[in-house]
Amino acid sequence: MFDAVLIHFMIYMFQVVELVPNGKKVLVTNENKEDYLTALANYRLCQKVKREIDAFVKGLAEIVPDGLLNSFDENELEVRCIQMIFSIVWLQNYEVY
Repeated sequence: MFDAVLIHFMIYMFQVVELVPNGKKVLVTNENKEDYLTALANYRLCQKVKREIDAFVKGLAEIVPDGLLNSFDENELEVRCIQMIFSIVWLQNYEVY
């Protein structure tokens, strides 16, 4: 009833991006569909935004001393950022200059 859909280990953007070496020749099957989804997620979350992430890290390094963030895990860093935002809002609302 339905025609088979051929999916290869590649995606089309402004150019063809092969998610794995020789991806044009690799068909996605039931056996390798998890590998395809992993490769697709890796591309979209890491490779596709690499330039933006590198620019963010470079900018962050200009205002935060090197190695300072290494002493925090992601939860502690989130708490510190929230505390900092709260402190700025508090200062703006209650401090008299």
